[in-house]
Amino acid sequence: MTHHLRPRSDRGAILPIVLVVVVVLAMVIVAVADYASTTLRYGQVAERSADRLASANGALDNALEAVERGASLCTLTTLANAGYEFDLLSPTAAVSTINGINPRIRCESLGAAISGVEEYALVLTGAAGTGTRSGALLNVSGSVTPRKVVNGPIFLAQPPNATSVSLGAPLTIQNGDLWYGRTACPAPPSDITVPLYPAGPPGDLLITPAGYRIRCVVTTSWTSLFGSARPSEAAVAGLGAPAPAVVDGSGCKVFSPGRYTSPPALASYNYFRSGDYYFENVTFNVANQYVLMGWPGPTGPGIPGRGNDTIVDNECVGAWESDAQTGATLYLGGTSRITIGNNGSLEVSGRSQSGRLVGVHALETAGVPSSIQGDAVELIAVGSGNGKQLSIEGLLWAPYGSLNFNNVANEAVAALNGGAVVSEIFLQAPASATNFLVTSGSTAGDRRLEFTATAVSDSGGTTQARAIILYKDGNYALESRRVLCLTQGDTATTC
Repeated sequence: MTHHLRPRSDRGAILPIVLVVVVVLAMVIVAVADYASTTLRYGQVAERSADRLASANGALDNALEAVERGASLCTLTTLANAGYEFDLLSPTAAVSTINGINPRIRCESLGAAISGVEEYALVLTGAAGTGTRSGALLNVSGSVTPRKVVNGPIFLAQPPNATSVSLGAPLTIQNGDLWYGRTACPAPPSDITVPLYPAGPPGDLLITPAGYRIRCVVTTSWTSLFGSARPSEAAVAGLGAPAPAVVDGSGCKVFSPGRYTSPPALASYNYFRSGDYYFENVTFNVANQYVLMGWPGPTGPGIPGRGNDTIVDNECVGAWESDAQTGATLYLGGTSRITIGNNGSLEVSGRSQSGRLVGVHALETAGVPSSIQGDAVELIAVGSGNGKQLSIEGLLWAPYGSLNFNNVANEAVAALNGGAVVSEIFLQAPASATNFLVTSGSTAGDRRLEFTATAVSDSGGTTQARAIILYKDGNYALESRRVLCLTQGDTATTC
């Protein structure tokens, strides 16, 4: 018998092999896909993180530049004292985002409070207090040439239009913005109708250099921005009757600090020694007389054009050289006001009050509060005529009073060097721009502020850039700068 061996069949063995290969390939493909997906997600996370970082850093740079340019509400108002948060870009900006993000910035004062008012050349409140007021807040008239110049920012409590601004002569605002307050800032700013340069004379407004402009700030009133910036009135409480005035060997009549309830009997040349002066129900009229209040600094009197008015031969040079050299503050209470008549010259060299240089202060709480409010009677008036000069070094605080620089001679001086907070102002003189000076003051001391720029992406990731600066007189020194929260999962509350 013949036997045939049947070959063993391999059919069915290939299936497990194929399944193994498929499974392995599937695992490889899934791993590769997962790796690619993870890499893609990581790339997106890194990209969003980089966008947020660039956005936050750019916002912080912008905020610090605004501080240096004198265009930051963090240093121009008291808002930073309670912490102030704002968008980097205004609603009218051509580009509304940086890397698809509109970062927000918060500034906060650390330590000494920010007052802001001395950073302005003029703060015009439009407030009448217990009196009445009508017409424009900012009134400019007189000679068309040369242009009158205000050096530093201006704040208007109303939008700059024909109701709030009267330009009968050209005005230049340099090194500062024209700010105005509204409960809601329109976009575009349709409430601005002031004629801008180069509209031409007789009246237009030039804001220079490039980059400064008209800006709106949301506020319910001027007090929300500056109300807490009122200088201290504590010095008034301890003032008694002054020592009798004396005439020194040079013919200068020398007065002492104290409380005056009747007008000082002035001579031709008068010096009021450094200290605090409280005029209660006194009309202080200077006509055909020279009055210097407080030590004017090592350069001597600052009002030119009055015969003997130089360091060498001013009749009061000996009095101010032997003075305590700390400056003077003139407080006005009750019906007190200042008037400058023909050939009258008044210079007030301010005194530090709680760390702030103050020249003239209309009282609100101490002594007898000033009742010269509104514009029926002007708190300070430089009348028409010849040779009238007024110079105030240091802050003028009179938020309910009217200030009038009337038409005076070309060689005369009209100067507010230290900022003024008044209800309204008339800038009518002089025709010579070299003798007309309205400028901002100086910060009392270093102020420390913290700036935080926060950028949040659509995914919820948050990045912050934070800086602490020391600020004074429009300049800042960087104490520290760092970045917080770079990762996807971080939120603003953990930064």
